[in-house]
Amino acid sequence: MRKRLCTGIRILFLAALTAAAAASCSDDRSAFEQPDDPIITPPDKDKDDTIIPRSLEILSGEASAYEKDSLARVYLRTVPWDLLLSDTVSLQLVNRLGAPATNAVLQNSEMLPDSTWLLRVNLADDISTKSDTVCIAVICPDTVMQSRPIVIKRVSFRMLGVKIDAKDMKYDSKSMTYHAYLPVTDFHDLRLKFNYRGDSVTFGNSTLLKTNCYSLDLSEPVRVTLWQDDLYKEYIIKASNTNLPIVTINTPDGKEITSKTVWTPGATMKIVYPDGRLDYEGRMSIRGRGNNTWTFVKKPYALRLDKRSEILGMPEHKRWILLANYKDRTLMRNDAAFWLSKQTDLPYTIRGQFVELVFNGKHVGNYYLCEQAKIDENRIDIDDPNLETPELGGIFAEMETYFEYYTDNPAARLH
Repeated sequence: MRKRLCTGIRILFLAALTAAAAASCSDDRSAFEQPDDPIITPPDKDKDDTIIPRSLEILSGEASAYEKDSLARVYLRTVPWDLLLSDTVSLQLVNRLGAPATNAVLQNSEMLPDSTWLLRVNLADDISTKSDTVCIAVICPDTVMQSRPIVIKRVSFRMLGVKIDAKDMKYDSKSMTYHAYLPVTDFHDLRLKFNYRGDSVTFGNSTLLKTNCYSLDLSEPVRVTLWQDDLYKEYIIKASNTNLPIVTINTPDGKEITSKTVWTPGATMKIVYPDGRLDYEGRMSIRGRGNNTWTFVKKPYALRLDKRSEILGMPEHKRWILLANYKDRTLMRNDAAFWLSKQTDLPYTIRGQFVELVFNGKHVGNYYLCEQAKIDENRIDIDDPNLETPELGGIFAEMETYFEYYTDNPAARLH
């Protein structure tokens, strides 16, 4: 009898220990555990128990570096994992001091299958300063839990030796890919300087030259990993050219061209095809050109080679023009007009070719390199006018739509 009683007590004791252990495991469920039941049940509203968060963690946050109003995707975990389902709990964006953030708006939130919350936050462009840091605050009855700052992971880069800007790069937020259109023909050893938000950045197939400067082989897309603490974000960087010839012009000591009447001698020009083949390399003089177009930010230029040369398959001559097409969003009006002229079988139509121009180490964009209208056997093939025997000459007439009339009184000067 005594033996049976001891056995029964032992069984009851083991059952109690098992129940206690099960209850302990249930109470300690963390945000990193997926609940067995996929159905999410909000806390009972009738209970008086106050929900107190035990921890709050920002997993990651990222935003495009080239969008003014960035949409950051912030991944948040809370303990208890279903904390944000309660009607008594609210989210707020605050700065480091807990004051409401003025440069960010919480767009919406949703819970993902792994019990992680996805918050979409609209961030202002000036989010970079520490005083503007955005944090997530979970506000419960009598309790506020504030996350560490959202890490806005950004990456941008520029070439060493050739200045490029954001217009040369396209960013796809869906694939997290930067596509750089660079005025180069060899992508095996590109020297790039990276600017980024985070602790460090790593790549495959790279060589560190100096702080933040790397030699990269971008003949194939490269994966870039941006680290912040133990969190990371991956980007893809790929590069190509525009498949247009690349014209590189350097003036003596990088002198700026400020006159459209005075030639600057001693400049050099090099032209290569997209596949790297050399078309022309030599010395020349350069000056500005145009009337109203000379006042624009993107300048047109007149070129005078030191000796007659063929350029991009066009017949040899000394005089050439670089048209900026600044007011033409299509960049095609001049080329289209010349094409139509060729269809009429006129004796001569100006020939030209679209190129990418690098001027004194800066990529200044797309230009139209074309012939300058001159009396020449390779251009306007007429005899030079001869005043003594005009019947043997020809006439080269230019229609001008820009007139200047000067008087002694500057106030009465007309343009």
